[in-house]
Amino acid sequence: MKLISSIILFFAIISLNAQEIQKPLPFRSGEKISYDVRYSIGFFWFTAGFVSFNVDSAEYKNQSVYHFVSVGSTYPGYDWIFKVRDRYESIVDINNLRSIYYTRKTFEGGYEVDNTYLFDYRKNKINYRINNSNINEKKGSVDWNNQIRDVLASAYYLRSLKLDKLTPGTKIPLNTILDGEYFPLYVRYLGKIKIENLDGKIYDCLKFSAKVIGGSIFKEGENLEVWVTNDKRKIPIKIQAEILVGQVKVYMTDYQP
Repeated sequence: MKLISSIILFFAIISLNAQEIQKPLPFRSGEKISYDVRYSIGFFWFTAGFVSFNVDSAEYKNQSVYHFVSVGSTYPGYDWIFKVRDRYESIVDINNLRSIYYTRKTFEGGYEVDNTYLFDYRKNKINYRINNSNINEKKGSVDWNNQIRDVLASAYYLRSLKLDKLTPGTKIPLNTILDGEYFPLYVRYLGKIKIENLDGKIYDCLKFSAKVIGGSIFKEGENLEVWVTNDKRKIPIKIQAEILVGQVKVYMTDYQP
């Protein structure tokens, strides 16, 4: 998984167990949040891409659902370095935000992925179809339990949780599924802090760090940090991460409720 996909994954990876969802939910149909993705090499910073998250209401098999869509892309001027065109979609139960359907279609530097997941709660199975540049097509299933959501649904689930009782240092286990495999990771709550966004606005935030899996981009360890507004909307304002060469920072540029 390359960088913009990893950023989307970080927004989406948290899935807490046995937590109460706030009502009303912190988002509604029509919400859109946009971000700029900035990279550094030495002391030089440049904005090379964007990420956006969108919410819509829909009907799926006679059921009221939310349709989440996240898109990530490099700007055309940087495509010659490493072209990225990513799209993630998730359909969830409108009442409890449980995953029903999830798909990932990505193009990253010539590497293509087309994955689909169907969550079968009656049989406690997650059925998947994986297709990428290295695998023509692979179908299978894994056992499901109530701690597992797809990565995009988990982002909105996190925003919907009541987090007022967390204390700094609390380590939160999480589980997600990616490319047909489970990833048991964790998030650590670091406390309340004020931060300044690129637009000069000051936000009261909750700060978290997360353990990530090492690879071609990220260093192994607890190297990602995220700041989420300390209010009912819990909007991710900023993310930063240490990567193998330099840093990456993601800043919110637009919010449409």
